[in-house]
Parts: sequence; structure tokens; C-alpha cells
Amino acid sequence: MIEEHYVKSLGEVAEVFGVSREAVKNWRSGPDPMPGRAKAWPIYEIVRWRFAKMTAPKESADERELLELRKLNAEVESKELALQQKAAALVDRQAAIATITEMFNRVRQRLLAAPEELASALPQSLRSDFVVELKHKINLILKEF
Repeated sequence: MIEEHYVKSLGEVAEVFGVSREAVKNWRSGPDPMPGRAKAWPIYEIVRWRFAKMTAPKESADERELLELRKLNAEVESKELALQQKAAALVDRQAAIATITEMFNRVRQRLLAAPEELASALPQSLRSDFVVELKHKINLILKEF
């Protein structure tokens, strides 16, 4: 039965397939190596393996190289971002939003308190109108944000 036929050497595998022994050695490497082990090379399995490799859609060397370059570029970018974040050149978006929001709220509170603080330097007769007018202007400005 052909499923049970084994050969003992790579030279015999090469002879069966009509290729060089070096070609068979190359078949043993890579991501999808030739099935079998030393002194027990299953011819039927090797034929099936070769057929699958020959009928599978092939990527061109250019496509493989492009994919590899893209992968390497993504790895480099990821490492650069991590280094920039570690060096505090980049900040976390949520942390930045929280900090800016807190700062804006403090500025807003100070602006809203300013009319009363400034009015104390004015004569009593002008204070009330000044506070109302300044609060109105400050609220108009704050509505823009």
C-alpha cells in the first residue's frame, strides 16, 4: 500500500521526485517543512505535501517583502510611541482631557469671582453696576467655550 511506503534517506526522496538532494534539504526548512523524520520519510505524505504547496496561491517575493516591511514599520512605530510616552513627550489622551478640564474650571471660577474682587476698589456708588456689567461680559466670554 502506497500510504505505508517509506524511504530511508533524503537522497532517496530526491530520486523519487527527480530533484537534487539539496532541494530536499531545503524542503525540510521554513514555516511548512516536509513531513517525516530521519530514516522514515513517508512518500505518500510528501507527495500530498508537495501537491498542496504547488497548488496553493503563491505570494510573490515583492508581496512578502512588502508585508515584512509593513510589520517592521509597525513594530518600530509602536516602540517609538512607547519611548515617547515614557519620556513624557506624549501624554495619555484621557489624562490630558482631565487636566485641561480641571484647569479650565479653575480659570472659570476665578473669572466669575473677579467682579466682586475688583469692585472693592471702586467707590460704593459704582460697585453694583460694575459687578453686573462685568459678570455679564464674563458669562458671554465663557459661553464661547
